[in-house]
Amino acid sequence: MRKIYLLAGLLVLLSLQTLWAQKVERLGFNFTLPKGWNIASQADEEVFYAVKGLAGLQMIAIQSQDSDALTLATIQFLQEKTALEPADFEKASPQQITLKNGQAILMDMPRESQASQETFTHRMYLCNIRGKRAVLLFTDICPMGQASKIQADETAILNSLK
Repeated sequence: MRKIYLLAGLLVLLSLQTLWAQKVERLGFNFTLPKGWNIASQADEEVFYAVKGLAGLQMIAIQSQDSDALTLATIQFLQEKTALEPADFEKASPQQITLKNGQAILMDMPRESQASQETFTHRMYLCNIRGKRAVLLFTDICPMGQASKIQADETAILNSLK
C-alpha cells in the first residue's frame, strides 16, 4: 500500500513539473530551463537568450563540423557578447566533462571588478550532443569572493540537452 502512495505522489510531482521548469525547443535542441529562468529571445533568432536575476544564458548552435569553424564561431560569439579578450581564453583551463547526452568542454573565465567589488563569471560550454554542436555561455554576477549561484541550474540545463 505504501508503494502505491509513493507512486501516486511521484506521478503528481511529475505532472506539476511544468510549474517549476519549462521545456524549450530552440536551435535544433530540446532542453529544460529550471524554475526562475525566463526566455528573452524570439523563436526565430539565431542566438537563444534566457535570464534569471543577474544571471544569463546565451546559446548558439554551430552547423559546421569543422573544428576551425567551431573555434572561429565561438570566439566571434564571445567577443560580441562579453568583454572577454583572447588572453582570458588562454588563462582558462579547459575541462572535458560528460553530459547525459554527449560531451562538453568547460572553460571557466571569472573576471573581478575592483570598482564594483563584483565577480563576473563566464562559464562557457562547447557541447557535442548527438553529433550537433552548440556553445552555451552562462554569465553570473556576484559579490567578490562568492561563488556563482547558478551552477546547479547549469548542470540541469546541460543534462537536459537533447
